[in-house]
Amino acid sequence: MSNKVFRYIIISIHENIDWFYQEVGMNHTLINNAAWSEVDALIIVNKKDVPVLQRYKDQVYAIPNGFSPAFHPIDTNIAREQLGLPKDGKIIFTLGNLIKRKGFNYLIDAMGQVCCQRDDVICFIGKRGPERDNLQKQIDQLHLGDKVKLLGSLPGDQLTFWMNACDFFVLASLNEGNPTVMFEALGCGKAFVGTKVGGVAEIIKSDDYGLTVEPTNSYDLAENILKALEREWDRGAILTYAEQFTWENISKAVLNLYDRLLYIKS
Repeated sequence: MSNKVFRYIIISIHENIDWFYQEVGMNHTLINNAAWSEVDALIIVNKKDVPVLQRYKDQVYAIPNGFSPAFHPIDTNIAREQLGLPKDGKIIFTLGNLIKRKGFNYLIDAMGQVCCQRDDVICFIGKRGPERDNLQKQIDQLHLGDKVKLLGSLPGDQLTFWMNACDFFVLASLNEGNPTVMFEALGCGKAFVGTKVGGVAEIIKSDDYGLTVEPTNSYDLAENILKALEREWDRGAILTYAEQFTWENISKAVLNLYDRLLYIKS
């Protein structure tokens, strides 16, 4: 019926990664047989999950997330001044709903190890969620009250300043599709230290742009945070690399795919 109405049907699967795997696991007739199998093509945000969708459709294409022009480089000292942060010392920033999947408990454990070796580091965690009380309790138990700060919700117009104020961005997630915050950090010229989940390793292919770690491994995370703290990151190189991930360029990639698919079908 749909093919009688539309010339070509493409579904872009861009959703919460937990929902995605639930949909795959539930084997729902409407989703799997109709929505995913009877369309002409599927788009997913990382290469890792392409085989998952090829159970339903051969024509699956990976196009990553991107970042908006709102995320752009600002001098680090200016960003810190805007946020009332000290200009000296090292700042780590992370952002995400305070849920178990984001792995903030592993980051806090890692910070406990980092702070045993360095006393010039502060980690700021943005957003709120149901794990807030547990995370604060963990911070208190590890005596990290001066080193790990839960910021709560942040105004949208402050996020660019936070990205630019940090020395690098960290994400300790247990699972992701292709985290938008990674692209936003790169778009501000900041290195990304994150777990090898979803499409992260497809983007952080060189240690010129960041470091990848094993999920649920606080020791590995701490070791790589310490490496990142010692490194002089080439902000210009990161910005040049990030240019391909602007939403404008990602949109062009989607349009180019549409053109190719329409040409094949015509």
